[in-house]
Amino acid sequence: MRYLVVVVLALLAAPVQAGQCYYYWFSDCFEIRDARTRDIVHHVLLGPEPHVFEAADGQCAATAASLLDAAIEQAAVKRFNKVLRRLDGCKTLDSLRPKVFADGPAAFDSFRKHAAEQSFKQVHTITRIPLPGDQ
Repeated sequence: MRYLVVVVLALLAAPVQAGQCYYYWFSDCFEIRDARTRDIVHHVLLGPEPHVFEAADGQCAATAASLLDAAIEQAAVKRFNKVLRRLDGCKTLDSLRPKVFADGPAAFDSFRKHAAEQSFKQVHTITRIPLPGDQ
Protein backbone atom coordinates (compact mmCIF):
# COMPACT_ATOMS: atom_id res chain seq x y z
CA MET A 1 0.00 0.00 0.00
CA ARG A 2 2.82 2.37 0.86
CA TYR A 3 4.37 1.80 -2.59
CA LEU A 4 1.08 2.69 -4.24
CA VAL A 5 0.96 5.99 -2.35
CA VAL A 6 4.55 6.76 -3.38
CA VAL A 7 3.78 6.00 -7.03
CA VAL A 8 0.65 8.17 -7.00
CA LEU A 9 2.54 11.05 -5.38
CA ALA A 10 5.36 10.72 -7.90
CA LEU A 11 2.90 10.84 -10.79
CA LEU A 12 1.16 13.90 -9.36
CA ALA A 13 4.43 15.69 -8.65
CA ALA A 14 5.77 15.39 -12.18
CA PRO A 15 2.90 15.86 -14.63
CA VAL A 16 3.65 16.12 -18.31
CA GLN A 17 3.58 19.80 -18.98
CA ALA A 18 2.22 21.27 -22.14
CA GLY A 19 3.86 24.33 -23.53
CA GLN A 20 3.56 26.69 -26.41
CA CYS A 21 5.49 25.96 -29.57
CA TYR A 22 5.81 28.04 -32.70
CA TYR A 23 6.27 27.42 -36.42
CA TYR A 24 6.45 29.34 -39.67
CA TRP A 25 6.90 28.37 -43.29
CA PHE A 26 10.18 29.36 -44.94
CA SER A 27 12.19 28.75 -48.09
CA ASP A 28 14.77 30.73 -49.99
CA CYS A 29 16.74 30.76 -53.21
CA PHE A 30 19.34 32.86 -54.99
CA GLU A 31 18.95 34.52 -58.36
CA ILE A 32 22.36 35.17 -59.93
CA ARG A 33 21.91 38.02 -62.37
CA ASP A 34 25.59 38.62 -63.13
CA ALA A 35 28.22 36.52 -61.38
CA ARG A 36 31.10 38.74 -62.52
CA THR A 37 29.69 41.80 -60.77
CA ARG A 38 28.22 39.75 -57.93
CA ASP A 39 24.71 40.90 -58.81
CA ILE A 40 22.83 38.35 -56.75
CA VAL A 41 19.32 38.53 -55.28
CA HIS A 42 18.39 36.48 -52.25
CA HIS A 43 14.69 35.60 -52.48
CA VAL A 44 13.15 34.76 -49.10
CA LEU A 45 9.70 33.21 -49.06
CA LEU A 46 7.84 33.32 -45.75
CA GLY A 47 4.44 32.54 -44.39
CA PRO A 48 2.69 35.64 -43.03
CA GLU A 49 3.64 35.10 -39.36
CA PRO A 50 4.71 32.53 -36.77
CA HIS A 51 1.85 30.36 -35.53
CA VAL A 52 1.38 28.98 -32.02
CA PHE A 53 0.39 25.45 -31.01
CA GLU A 54 0.42 23.40 -27.83
CA ALA A 55 2.73 20.43 -27.33
CA ALA A 56 4.03 18.30 -24.48
CA ASP A 57 7.35 19.41 -23.07
CA GLY A 58 10.12 18.62 -25.57
CA GLN A 59 7.68 17.47 -28.26
CA CYS A 60 7.38 20.57 -30.48
CA ALA A 61 8.85 18.99 -33.62
CA ALA A 62 6.88 15.75 -33.28
CA THR A 63 3.62 17.58 -32.59
CA ALA A 64 4.19 19.96 -35.51
CA ALA A 65 4.79 16.98 -37.80
CA SER A 66 1.46 15.45 -36.80
CA LEU A 67 -0.50 18.73 -36.90
CA LEU A 68 0.91 19.85 -40.23
CA ASP A 69 -0.05 16.74 -42.15
CA ALA A 70 0.61 15.93 -45.82
CA ALA A 71 -2.42 17.90 -47.02
CA ILE A 72 -1.28 21.09 -45.30
CA GLU A 73 2.31 20.58 -46.47
CA GLN A 74 1.16 20.09 -50.07
CA ALA A 75 -0.99 23.23 -49.86
CA ALA A 76 2.05 25.15 -48.60
CA VAL A 77 4.24 23.70 -51.37
CA LYS A 78 1.64 24.72 -53.95
CA ARG A 79 1.50 28.31 -52.64
CA PHE A 80 5.32 28.60 -52.45
CA ASN A 81 5.76 27.11 -55.94
CA LYS A 82 3.33 29.63 -57.41
CA VAL A 83 5.79 32.39 -56.41
CA LEU A 84 8.94 30.37 -57.15
CA ARG A 85 7.88 29.81 -60.78
CA ARG A 86 8.03 33.58 -61.33
CA LEU A 87 11.57 33.95 -59.93
CA ASP A 88 14.50 33.44 -62.29
CA GLY A 89 17.03 30.93 -61.03
CA CYS A 90 14.73 29.45 -58.39
CA LYS A 91 13.54 25.87 -58.52
CA THR A 92 10.15 24.68 -57.39
CA LEU A 93 9.82 22.59 -54.24
CA ASP A 94 8.85 18.94 -53.89
CA SER A 95 8.40 19.21 -50.12
CA LEU A 96 8.54 21.84 -47.42
CA ARG A 97 8.84 21.57 -43.64
CA PRO A 98 8.20 24.51 -41.35
CA LYS A 99 10.76 25.97 -38.98
CA VAL A 100 9.66 24.85 -35.49
CA PHE A 101 10.61 26.46 -32.19
CA ALA A 102 9.97 25.70 -28.52
CA ASP A 103 10.81 29.27 -27.55
CA GLY A 104 8.64 32.24 -28.57
CA PRO A 105 11.37 34.89 -28.61
CA ALA A 106 13.61 32.63 -30.72
CA ALA A 107 10.77 32.02 -33.20
CA PHE A 108 9.95 35.71 -33.58
CA ASP A 109 13.62 36.75 -33.76
CA SER A 110 14.26 34.19 -36.50
CA PHE A 111 11.15 35.28 -38.38
CA ARG A 112 12.11 38.97 -38.15
CA LYS A 113 15.63 38.18 -39.35
CA HIS A 114 14.29 36.38 -42.41
CA ALA A 115 11.66 39.08 -43.05
CA ALA A 116 14.09 42.01 -42.84
CA GLU A 117 14.53 43.74 -46.19
CA GLN A 118 18.08 44.37 -47.35
CA SER A 119 19.52 45.74 -50.57
CA PHE A 120 20.29 42.26 -51.95
CA LYS A 121 17.25 40.49 -50.50
CA GLN A 122 13.64 40.38 -51.60
CA VAL A 123 11.04 39.04 -49.20
CA HIS A 124 7.93 37.37 -50.61
CA THR A 125 5.08 36.79 -48.15
CA ILE A 126 3.10 33.67 -48.96
CA THR A 127 -0.53 33.92 -47.86
CA ARG A 128 -3.52 31.58 -47.66
CA ILE A 129 -1.59 28.60 -46.31
CA PRO A 130 -4.13 26.47 -44.41
CA LEU A 131 -3.82 26.09 -40.66
CA PRO A 132 -4.43 22.84 -38.77
CA GLY A 133 -8.19 22.37 -38.42
CA ASP A 134 -9.04 24.55 -41.47
CA GLN A 135 -9.67 21.59 -43.73
